[in-house]
Amino acid sequence: MIRKLAPYTKGYRVWIFLGVLCSAGEAVLELLLPKAMSQIVDVGIANGDKAYILAMGLKMILMALASLVMGVGARLFQIAGPVLVYGIGSSVIVGVIAWLVEVL
Repeated sequence: MIRKLAPYTKGYRVWIFLGVLCSAGEAVLELLLPKAMSQIVDVGIANGDKAYILAMGLKMILMALASLVMGVGARLFQIAGPVLVYGIGSSVIVGVIAWLVEVL
């Protein structure tokens, strides 16, 4: 079924890919933040290493900012979702009409 519908997504594949990539990237970064926090506690605080704590804190800030950017990107593509659906849907309808004309 997907192979039959794939040709109709031709003009929208980049947008679909970017939307999925942004959503996945946001999720991964959000899941990595608690691990970084646990490393600060387990390694940095346990050893009294202020440089490690600051480095991991900066890493966490960068991860949170990257997650924010990916989240905004995912929401932009989510807003564009109806446009993609209408575009792909109209392509499918045109394809079905072309097939009917060809068969009849």
